[in-house]
Amino acid sequence: MNNKTYFIGLMSGTSLDGIDVAIVDIQSVQNSKHHSIALIASQSVVLPDNIKSQLIHLSFEQNVNMQTLGETGVQLAQLFAQSINALLAAQGIDKSQIMAIGSHGLTIRHQPYGAFPFSLQITDPSLLAQLTGIDVVSDFRNMDIAVGGQGAPLVPAFHQALLGETSQGCIVLNLGGIANITVLNPGADVIGYDTGPANTLLDVWCEKHTHKAYDKNGIWASTGRVIPELLTLMLAEPYFAEVYPKSTGKELFNLDWLFNKIDEYQTISSTKLNKKLIPPEDIQRTLLELTVVSAALQIKQFTHTHTLFVCGGGVHNQCLVEQLQQQLPAHQIKATDEVGINSDALEAMAFAWLAYCRVHLISANSPSVTGAKSKVVMGSWYSAKSEKVS
Repeated sequence: MNNKTYFIGLMSGTSLDGIDVAIVDIQSVQNSKHHSIALIASQSVVLPDNIKSQLIHLSFEQNVNMQTLGETGVQLAQLFAQSINALLAAQGIDKSQIMAIGSHGLTIRHQPYGAFPFSLQITDPSLLAQLTGIDVVSDFRNMDIAVGGQGAPLVPAFHQALLGETSQGCIVLNLGGIANITVLNPGADVIGYDTGPANTLLDVWCEKHTHKAYDKNGIWASTGRVIPELLTLMLAEPYFAEVYPKSTGKELFNLDWLFNKIDEYQTISSTKLNKKLIPPEDIQRTLLELTVVSAALQIKQFTHTHTLFVCGGGVHNQCLVEQLQQQLPAHQIKATDEVGINSDALEAMAFAWLAYCRVHLISANSPSVTGAKSKVVMGSWYSAKSEKVS
């Protein structure tokens, strides 16, 4: 182990449930364009309440306080560094064995549409490099946007690197804050896009009404009932009918969106119920059904692929996975853990791989996924070395 060089991946998604850190061994395969990718160690760190509240404010407020924006980026870098240093110490791995850290940062705005497309993730990569003594690669999305892509989703390219060579055809469903699918078929371009909301709405509604960060195993949702009329209104959101390439985020699917749908439901409901009288667990159950149905409708389009691997935080939501199986009876649904891939660490592993690609000048975007005009090398490189200038 001591002679190997590793990469570290950092991921904190739109659900704001925490930080995932993964140490990954990536080796080129002799006489091949492919690489072996193995997880060495990983851990998840809960976001402190004060940082989480700041991130919620920054993500949803139109008039952002610049002081808060800058300070939160620094706080995230400090937390990232603490998490990395602690994991390295626990594993007995020296920082000299790490080639680079792939740091996604945390998305504050993702606006790939319009006259001035961009995607903004905050952290402080320079500070992270200094606090860990390891080079950092960050800002992965905007180079893809610069060549006409949406900068998202980025993980399908990693799914292809990890599963595409041996797969006889499969779909990967990532149930993070936003749900996205990757469709892999031998000899075909990878397909991947966001299907709609997953944990981001489930978590925020759960926290609002139960004061718990998430609905463990979907137990609370299972006590409620689906409101069919409300579900229909939710599924009428134009995003679901758009063709891929496409991506979305909490800029669309947030509490304001949910309250607007509830208001619309009450307006057309013959009972004209007051919003407070709708059992909140019924809303939670309907949101869970929204995640399941919006994903299943997309998965059913790919009729020749019946193996479905599930990863991300939603894989632990038993109610969600059971409902997904009901919607997809012809599919064999497995957690990626069943094929030796840690479902919780997979996205963090992806950013370790993206850092590897940047270091070795390998293009890592998938134009068939993002809509980019060309393949490009992605990521900005921040050195940990302090050079003396004469």
